[in-house]
Amino acid sequence: RRTARHGLVVVQIALALVLLVASGLMIRTFQALRQVEPGFTRPEEIQTIDVAIPGSLVSEPERVARLQHAIADRLSAIADVTSVGFASVVPMVGGTPDWDVIFIEGRQYASQEIPPMRFFKHVSPQYLATMGTRLVAGRDFSWTDLYDRRRVVTVSENMARESWGSAAAAIGKRIRTTPGRPWREVVGVVQDVHEHGADVPA
Repeated sequence: RRTARHGLVVVQIALALVLLVASGLMIRTFQALRQVEPGFTRPEEIQTIDVAIPGSLVSEPERVARLQHAIADRLSAIADVTSVGFASVVPMVGGTPDWDVIFIEGRQYASQEIPPMRFFKHVSPQYLATMGTRLVAGRDFSWTDLYDRRRVVTVSENMARESWGSAAAAIGKRIRTTPGRPWREVVGVVQDVHEHGADVPA
């Protein structure tokens, strides 16, 4: 009976130690996640809605842009609305951005070398400000960019560092998704965004 009691005490102490270690690890993980900058701020103030503009109603891209601009202006006029933006997908809502290989102007790729693959999404002017995504270098998009059909793009800070060494060096460079498509000029560099969760690399 005494041996059984001692055995139970040992098991209880072992289980308590396991729970203590697991709790400590969980607290450390939680604290680490709190230190992650997700790429947006004040999520409690952000309201997202799905908006679809059927191609059967508005087929021309310029008319779509002007309609989005008008919608943004109308929503911005509502009391307490500080900013409005559009995006093909927003972080951490379950959607997946598109992805493709990215070709960098002036970079030569060997026959067996695969250019880097990157996620990308379509966003409107003011989307970055609306989400609280920090602009590291350069500028945001403007509605004039759309109306004048300027082929411009913003890239992440991570991509800017890997491709050109720094965020500032990326401004003015050009990229495209496939060899036959037009070049797009990098006009801005934004902070890295955790699209799929704070525990997943940006």
